[in-house]
Amino acid sequence: MASIEEVWGAPFPSRQPMTKGPAEPKRDAAKEGRVFRTPQERTQAAVFTHKKSIDDLSKTLPIVQTDEEGGRNFRPERSRVRESFGNTEYPYAPPSFQAPPNDDKLNRILQLIEHNKSASTQDILLYIATGVFFLFAMDTFVTLGKRMK
Repeated sequence: MASIEEVWGAPFPSRQPMTKGPAEPKRDAAKEGRVFRTPQERTQAAVFTHKKSIDDLSKTLPIVQTDEEGGRNFRPERSRVRESFGNTEYPYAPPSFQAPPNDDKLNRILQLIEHNKSASTQDILLYIATGVFFLFAMDTFVTLGKRMK
């Protein structure tokens, strides 16, 4: 069995590094403050780093501070009123949502039918033009095929 040098025809070249510049210095995570002894220290460092963002969001979002607020905020009391989710008569909804659903479907179907009626003459003209073009192209190929014999 042949070796790589025999197949290559010369000694196989050694591997060279891709970058020719100076190597990056090794970073020390402990000196940079990226290593923490406990998860609590890491959390405190993250809170300190992102203090401005947290303060901005705390002003605008309903972020709870205590467990009692969280219980009131995320566990609503059961109401005995049964809500109708099919009702679309909301004062703040756009007029298109206030119409009964069946009317919306019928209006959409009618709109599509009207659109197709106006576009049907254009489609027929396009089909005719495409057919004439293909007939011309096929006739040209047939004529060229007869001449080549």
